[in-house]
Parts: sequence; C-alpha cells; structure tokens
Amino acid sequence: MTGRTSLGRLTEPQSVFVLRARPYLEHGQLVDFFSRETGLVTGVSRHSRSPRSALRALFQPFSLIRAELGGTSELKSIAFAELQRNYTLSPRETLCAQYLNELLFYLLEPEVPQPEIFERYSRTLQHLSEQGVTGVEPLLRFFELGLLSDIGYGVNFFTDSTGREISPDILYSYDPGDGFVPSPGGPFAFRGDEIIRMSRGQMESPEVLRAAKRLCRTAIGSHLGNRRLRSRELYAELCGALTA
Repeated sequence: MTGRTSLGRLTEPQSVFVLRARPYLEHGQLVDFFSRETGLVTGVSRHSRSPRSALRALFQPFSLIRAELGGTSELKSIAFAELQRNYTLSPRETLCAQYLNELLFYLLEPEVPQPEIFERYSRTLQHLSEQGVTGVEPLLRFFELGLLSDIGYGVNFFTDSTGREISPDILYSYDPGDGFVPSPGGPFAFRGDEIIRMSRGQMESPEVLRAAKRLCRTAIGSHLGNRRLRSRELYAELCGALTA
C-alpha cells in the first residue's frame, strides 16, 4: 500500500478493476480502470515501474484494487492503491476476460457510471476464475447480451420487425436496426424456436449456443465499426492449438 498524497480534488477510495496498464515515461504506467462509481477512467502512476516501487506488480489486468484518484482532467493521478483481490485464470479464461475488457473499452463512454455493468463484469470474472468451471461460451453470451441491454442496444427477442410475436416455426434474419426479420432461410438464418430459447436464457444446446454467438457477433459488430478484437484472434489460435 502506498502513502496518501495531497493532490487536491481527490475522490473517495473506490474499488476498481484493472483493465490494462502500459508504460509511461521512464518509470511510470498509464492504468485503465473500471469502477462502479466512475465507469472507465485512466490514471497515471509515475513511479510504479521503478525497481523499489511497492506498486510494481499491482496493476495487473483483472485485479480488483482499492484506489484513490485525483485531478480534474481525463488523466487522473493515483494517490493511493492497494490490492483487494487477484483472479486466477487459465490461459483460455484469461483470453475470455481479455475479450470482456475489449468490449468495455470500445462500447462504453469514459467516466460514465455503469453500476449494472460493473456488477455483471464482476460476476462473470468470478465464474471464469472458479476451478472446474465448464461452459465459458454461455458466460460470454450472457455478458454480451446483458451489456448490449445495459447500454441501450438490447436485442428484442419477443417481436419481429413487423411487430408480430416471434413464431417457433418461422425463420428470421437479424438486422441491428430492425431486429429479427422474417426470412426465407439461408446459412445465417435463425429459427424461431432458437430465438425463443435464447430469450429464456436456455443456452444448453449446441445449436442455440451457435445461434447466440452469431447473433452477438452481428449485434456487437455493428457498434465496433472496423475495430479488430485481438482477444478473438488469440482465442481462435489457442483453441486450434488445443485440438491439433
């Protein structure tokens, strides 16, 4: 734990997740945090990479720390920080958590409180860290769908683009602007019964999981623009290596 520093305009200490840290000047770091009270915020620690710094190993991704941030600019000064919890993740779950972080970076506005998303992220990270956890795919789909809903772009699973109730016997395509659109079929069509099961959170079957993955890719992709998610590429490489 570091000593408190007089910086003026300090916030109250708050629990924050470390999303990423990168070098800054000779001995410092820029650290991106996600907190319940302030959402995404970036802090600067000017000496945390120096050999004798107590903070040298503190700012690791997916760590929960208690921090006090000061200053009125977009770049905050880290006046105080201490570790609350480290999450132990396997290589596969680490890439999943990295994917969550990338979604937060690209889909959230800086310094906007997001208490629901903070709790959702915390729960998902907890599940990923549990020993023997199975089924990371449902965890990711629930997080994606919940995140879209929390930022105002939730998927309407109940009525189609014409206002009719989703029918289990009809095929649909998905348009991020119009929602589910009745479709003649095709390789990217969604069955009505799959949509209904997704709406109920019934992600147990492989076909529903595959449908949910396609849906989330389309819905999230419309908000990412041309951004590439490095975690997706690394995850595909890892899965390929494991099955080789």
